[in-house]
Amino acid sequence: MNTKELEKQTNSLEKTVHDLAIISREDYRLAEGLTKDCIELEEKIKGFFESAKKAAHDAHKKVVAMESNQLSPVTKLKQLLKTKMTGYIELENAYTDGVNAFQTAVKTAESALEFADNEELAELLEYAKEKARLGRDEVLPQEFLSDALETLRKVESFTGYQEEVKKEDTGLRKLTASYRIESVNFGELLKAVVDGKAGGDWVHLNESAVLASAKGKETQEEVDKVFAGTGIKVIVERSLR
Repeated sequence: MNTKELEKQTNSLEKTVHDLAIISREDYRLAEGLTKDCIELEEKIKGFFESAKKAAHDAHKKVVAMESNQLSPVTKLKQLLKTKMTGYIELENAYTDGVNAFQTAVKTAESALEFADNEELAELLEYAKEKARLGRDEVLPQEFLSDALETLRKVESFTGYQEEVKKEDTGLRKLTASYRIESVNFGELLKAVVDGKAGGDWVHLNESAVLASAKGKETQEEVDKVFAGTGIKVIVERSLR
């Protein structure tokens, strides 16, 4: 058996099937026989290519495994570097943002003190000036930033308005935010969709589970009863297997 013989059988069967018009019981029986011929020819074709497919599959698996073994340590090294770099960038950004927040607090307090004396605000001003002069090695960046934002918040409580903190370019790579879903309360989510607080496309439909519920129902009416009031419409279609 080779591909030319298989093609010859396929061409012969193809002509017979295309020329067949089923208008009688005899034609129908002939079609049943031809269907069996198609199934037998399918098995022959699958059998012919099976060994080649298996060899190709095994070779592919082997190459993929070799590639994975080579890539794995390098990928881990790259990820480790990115983690270390991210940590450094976060600290540098925190320090820079902290300095900018203290400087904003200084400007805000100075502007406010031009119009009215306030001892507490004056103390905050001196505190912010002192902190804004600190170098990177003199602070713990995250704590420094928290202190700066809290100081600015206190200054703003006297002025009654908020100042935008300038974002300065540190010359380092920009950090990109990524997100993952930790858990979902579907009852609460569905209510939020109904109330318009969440998008309808947030609810993922499990199509396999839905269709499994229709299994065994013979008529469209029976299927409609299963999904009545759910907003889901399932259609029964019949065809030969």
